[in-house]
Amino acid sequence: MVYSVALRRLNLFKLGKDDSGKRQYEYVSLTTEQLADVEQCVLNGLGFYEEAKRIRLAEAKSC
Repeated sequence: MVYSVALRRLNLFKLGKDDSGKRQYEYVSLTTEQLADVEQCVLNGLGFYEEAKRIRLAEAKSC
């Protein structure tokens, strides 16, 4: 099953509240390598094994 998500609907990771009662959130960023791994996982999960393999080989050649 494929989901579509709007960025405006995503919530940050809540850490609780500080001493003054202000909400605290964790801001997480992915590296380019981590994002490429996510892409590979999504393609494999959707059954696009050959496409994922082709992209992985193309990225290896460009490095």
